[in-house]
Amino acid sequence: MPRPRTPDEDDRLAAVHEAAHAVFALGDEDQPIILADAVTLAGRGFGAAAIGLDTVRLGTLTDPGRVQARQTLIWSFVAGGVAETHAAKLWNIPLTPRETRAATQVDYQLARQVLAEISAEVDDRQLAEYEADIALTLEGKIWDVVAAFAAELQDKRRLEAAAATALVRKLCAEHLADDPDDAQDAQDESGALSPPTA
Repeated sequence: MPRPRTPDEDDRLAAVHEAAHAVFALGDEDQPIILADAVTLAGRGFGAAAIGLDTVRLGTLTDPGRVQARQTLIWSFVAGGVAETHAAKLWNIPLTPRETRAATQVDYQLARQVLAEISAEVDDRQLAEYEADIALTLEGKIWDVVAAFAAELQDKRRLEAAAATALVRKLCAEHLADDPDDAQDAQDESGALSPPTA
């Protein structure tokens, strides 16, 4: 039986979860993805990052753009649980798959709804492919962006939508722009970054 987590560990995992939602949602400024409200960390292991589509900007995109925006949404919904699992392994924090499933139930429900808008059939294997791509992406520099955002969120407990968006942009510029080729690779590999085609 795994040891119990400390309150600080619960907060760290929750902050990473919400940070990943925000980072994978916002990414490239050309995407019509927005934070609809503040990103928050509330109580032990709980938080929220409300993500949505800017329908005015979405309306100006061509049909392929609409599909890409929806794929980015799927990335952002799925990213929280994947990042939380990554952090638990990296920081040696006990976390069971059952706990992750419970924490991501609503996220995956939203991901399935969006997937249904762009795919004739919705299959959990498709979401597993998104998970695998996100896990691979988190092995790169984008993890530094997620971890830095999470640290700021854990410290402040609440980042208003505009401040959270600005923070993602700043951190991406700092962590992904060391080498222009690496920065472009990171943009190509992450939801921010460009989701895989479904």
